Amino acid sequence: MFKAQSCFVNAMRQFLLERSFIEIHTPKLIAAASESGSEVFKVDYFDRNAYLAQSPQFYKQMAMAAGFERIFETGPVFRAEKSYTNKHSTEFSGFDLEFSYITSYKDVMKMEEELLTAGLK
Repeated sequence: MFKAQSCFVNAMRQFLLERSFIEIHTPKLIAAASESGSEVFKVDYFDRNAYLAQSPQFYKQMAMAAGFERIFETGPVFRAEKSYTNKHSTEFSGFDLEFSYITSYKDVMKMEEELLTAGLK
C-alpha cells in the first residue's frame, strides 16, 4: 500500500511540476480554526490555544494573492468530527491545488482528469 501511494503521489507531483506548479508546505499548527463547519483539534501550545489545520486553503489563498499562479500541497489534514463511518476520517492526507486564469469549471475538470490519469499510469 505504501509503495502504491508513493508512486501515485510522485506521479501527480511530477505532472504538476512539469506544468509550472510549485509545491508549498503550509503550517499544520495554527492560531485559529481555518474553516467553518468542521470541528477542530485544540492543542495547548505554551499556555495558549492552537489548532491542528483542517485545510491548507487559507495559506493557498495567501500564496495566490502574493502572485503564485499555480500551487499545490500534499500533506496531513485534521478534522475532529465524531463519525462512525469509514467515509469520515479525523486525519487523512490531502492533495490540494490552485491555479489562476481559468475560463470555466471545465478547465478545472480537465486538469483533475489529467492529474488523476498521470497518477494512475
